[in-house]
Amino acid sequence: MKNSPSISVLAAVLVLNLMALPCLGEEVSDAELLAKIETMYQDYRQDFPNIGEVTAQKLTEWISLRNVVLVDVRKPAERAVSQLPNSITKNDLEASLDSFTNRPIVVYCTIGYRSGNFTKDLKKKGVKAYNLEGGILAWVHHGGTVEHDGSPVQKVHVYGKRWSLLPVGFEAVW
Repeated sequence: MKNSPSISVLAAVLVLNLMALPCLGEEVSDAELLAKIETMYQDYRQDFPNIGEVTAQKLTEWISLRNVVLVDVRKPAERAVSQLPNSITKNDLEASLDSFTNRPIVVYCTIGYRSGNFTKDLKKKGVKAYNLEGGILAWVHHGGTVEHDGSPVQKVHVYGKRWSLLPVGFEAVW
């Protein structure tokens, strides 16, 4: 019996996917992980075009020069593991939005998808806000600190296995 084209195509796709998997025990560099974060974020951006964005490097400068409002839109269980220093929740921002509009507002989540959508919502309300490109993952890759109860930690809730892209020295929780 002759192989049907669909089985041949499936077999070829399977072989190509297996070839793309890293070998067991092969380490992935921080640079490769950061490139994956950037690629994933670029894919997500189509859902929130034309919003303000800021890179982790630029945010570091802003924090040292400006009175930035950092807004963590992740769920309480995620924030309980760690968060950017001095960040507030989405609910905190919404409860006192008028008191924050004279300061740069930077919104973040794990990789930038949920925060991108919230930034889009803020823009619709006339609020100038910026999405942290690559989220907390990009932040720690660029040397940014995270904390738990005011103390620095090397642990981040990464939402799920697919987002377990932290640099060496960090522990992923999901």
